[in-house]
Amino acid sequence: MRVRTLAASVALAIGAVLAIAAPASAHPTLTVTASPTAVVSGTDTTVTISGTSNGNYTGARIDLFSTGGPGTLTSFTTFVSCGGGPTCTEVGALYRLALPSLTNGQAFSYTVTLTVDAATASTTFTPKAQFYTSGGSTTGAVTGPVITVTSPTTLTAAPATTSVQLGSALTVTLTATNVDNAARTYRITSADLPTYTTLGTCAGTPVATSTCTAYGTTGYEAAVAASTAGSGQDVAFTLNTTAAHASDTITAEVLVGGVVKATTTFTITVTNLYPDVRATKGTPTYNAVSQQITFRWNLTNIGTAAATGRTVTRTVTPAGLTSSGLGAGCTGNSDNETCPGPNLAPGASVNPTYTRTVALLALGTYTVDFTFNTPNDPNPANDTITFTCTVLTGLVVNCT
Repeated sequence: MRVRTLAASVALAIGAVLAIAAPASAHPTLTVTASPTAVVSGTDTTVTISGTSNGNYTGARIDLFSTGGPGTLTSFTTFVSCGGGPTCTEVGALYRLALPSLTNGQAFSYTVTLTVDAATASTTFTPKAQFYTSGGSTTGAVTGPVITVTSPTTLTAAPATTSVQLGSALTVTLTATNVDNAARTYRITSADLPTYTTLGTCAGTPVATSTCTAYGTTGYEAAVAASTAGSGQDVAFTLNTTAAHASDTITAEVLVGGVVKATTTFTITVTNLYPDVRATKGTPTYNAVSQQITFRWNLTNIGTAAATGRTVTRTVTPAGLTSSGLGAGCTGNSDNETCPGPNLAPGASVNPTYTRTVALLALGTYTVDFTFNTPNDPNPANDTITFTCTVLTGLVVNCT
């Protein structure tokens, strides 16, 4: 009797020990949270997995994966760190947390910090965590909060030129993408900007600017109404130049609710250097055999900047002096012709010739004007030369 009683007591004791040491059939209940739940591509979010162990576990793991998004969790995120004691590794489409030993009733909290890749387009995804015993037993995944990813706001600044002549207008176009669907402000500033420019106009595309004003003593800003989130938005500032200025670095910003969303810089220089092309009349000649007049002149750039984009326009009054076709690259007609001219560095000089055939029926006195057009040339007084041609017959033509 005593033997049976002792045996029964031992059996009960062993059963009690086993009941304490072995986990129940259910696994620990997990809670999954994330912070922040709204992230910009290229920034971090931390997923926290917490719970209380319902038994003693050795060699258990938690797999962290996601649904939604542009692909598997590991395809658009990069592992940064994990906290709370586990060893974290990337395994295919998920991140695996190898857990330290757990005892019954032990509270745990593990964190996994991930960077959403900078190239990730706006999307949402939902983290999920699943507990596995060392033998691979599991009761299913626990769902965390939805995490919203937005593409970062970008801003580019494109001045029409980085070097502008004093007195000329300068247009700077700011282009923002992925801006919140809210009213926003575009701003250009530098310590010196208002000392050598004034605000001309500004215009927005596709949403028009509502105001365009000076910004304190450092620059200019334009307010734009809300447009579709993620769409491109251009604002073009046109500035009048009022003084020469060495290279100036200007900061461009786009703000929403007074908060800077993106910034960039660009440089401009306002020069007080101008081309000044002086035209001097040469001596024209006439070939009675070919019945061609050759006009000659000298062009000298007496200015301080290169003369580029030049043209020469020939005007004959009355019409009918010449009959030959247009020169290479020229436009117009035989009495009013515009041709490209050579570029001239400061101090450079050229001596062009210009030959045309006298018309068969030409007779009388003609005035031939050559006007030399050079962008930004401030001195038109020396840009035109005039020849006078008298035609008596096809053999007798005199030009001075």
